[in-house]
Amino acid sequence: AGFPGTSAELVAGDILSGWDLLFALMLPSGNDASVCLAELMGKVIQRHRKKEQSKTYLETFLSHMNLFSKELGLKQEWGNSHGLSANPNISTPRSIVSLTALALTDTTFRKVVSTREHEVVIKNDRYGLSSRRSWKNTNKLLEKGWEGVKTGTTDSAGHCLMALKDNILLGVFDCQTLSKRFSDSTKLLESIV
Repeated sequence: AGFPGTSAELVAGDILSGWDLLFALMLPSGNDASVCLAELMGKVIQRHRKKEQSKTYLETFLSHMNLFSKELGLKQEWGNSHGLSANPNISTPRSIVSLTALALTDTTFRKVVSTREHEVVIKNDRYGLSSRRSWKNTNKLLEKGWEGVKTGTTDSAGHCLMALKDNILLGVFDCQTLSKRFSDSTKLLESIV
């Protein structure tokens, strides 16, 4: 809904669960879903912490993400929820790998990032409509027996992929093309096993 980059094609008034928003975020890399989830989490945080109610829900979420990153010792600073180039949006490959490894300890995260396709019925009370959506995972290695994790593309980092196979986590960054990130990952895995 008006966000740059890839989208889950959400529109104002769409009603869906947080569970379905995870798939909208992780499978098609929905930048629109990332903002919805960030605002939802910011609202939850504000309910429990009255002192943060002067911030927007998004600002609350980002301040907690940045604090969490700092506590983990990551060289990472979030300026938005979707990771597209912004000031600040700072990270390193080491930080991305560390954060992915931590996320993979969560069974819900593992389930979502290993899912090839997720269907959902979205209601929209604003327009009085219901529609069926299907989000497909952009990680083409899932078709070859890989277990996840996530694709990404930004101007500064190029085409990237965090991938998991046989409990080996690897990341490729700044690949020349979208498809090269998959072949580079396969070659990298072959070189270490």
